[in-house]
Amino acid sequence: MLPLSEANSMLRACVLLVAVWSAVGCTNNKAQPAADTVSGTVRFNGKIVNYGSVAFYDASGRQVKSIIQLDGSYSIRNPPQGEVKVVVRTGPPPPAMASPGGDSGKPMKIEQIDLPAQYSDPDKTDLRYNVTTGKREFDINLKSIPDGKVP
Repeated sequence: MLPLSEANSMLRACVLLVAVWSAVGCTNNKAQPAADTVSGTVRFNGKIVNYGSVAFYDASGRQVKSIIQLDGSYSIRNPPQGEVKVVVRTGPPPPAMASPGGDSGKPMKIEQIDLPAQYSDPDKTDLRYNVTTGKREFDINLKSIPDGKVP
């Protein structure tokens, strides 16, 4: 029979081994399938939109969204499949921040971007995209006066 301290040590080692084995799992080393993504760049009248959000709404009204990065890019992971309504929102710009180059640069100030109201309303937007599986590119090019509309 083992002394109590040795038995406790062995018990801890077994628990640790089971925990590690559970975390690693019994995989067959097959790669996990890549997530479906839609990514691209958002522009307004040809100019990069460098803040805000992009949202995809499916027919039931469920939304999946992404933040717009400083370079105008967005990436929506696991969007709903099929036709979606595309909504872009900007709102007030974020406060001035340090430049990406570090402390030596001037604070970066982002200008207000006022998009036409229909782009931010899922019931009024005329932007549509047909989402399919895999990694897809969809650049969003917004205009002051959408095609075919009279101000």
